[in-house]
Amino acid sequence: MPSWRNGCCSVNRRALGFGVMAFVQLSCTEHDAAATANFQHAIEASPNVLACHNTTGDADFLLLVVARDLDEYSRFVETVLRRLPGVSGIKSSLSLRELKSSSHLLVSDLRT
Repeated sequence: MPSWRNGCCSVNRRALGFGVMAFVQLSCTEHDAAATANFQHAIEASPNVLACHNTTGDADFLLLVVARDLDEYSRFVETVLRRLPGVSGIKSSLSLRELKSSSHLLVSDLRT
């Protein structure tokens, strides 16, 4: 059952049938404007990708990906991630258990 709070809806991904959540590190060899635009378009078009961050460190991007099961996740890696322009490396970490997930910020704790 979704919970509504201030115009936002929180849903349980498992209740919707998405039993797999993965954190995916992508490394890229191409960083020009065209390759970046193509990459961004492909990521935005994928309903399996909940979030994507350009990061520092060993990988260029960190993705939060959901899938119904491991078979669906495997297909997603093969048909989407491995076909992204300039991708040279993919490292997946599967979530075993979610301890905390929130997007709420306590505005009262912010200092001006």
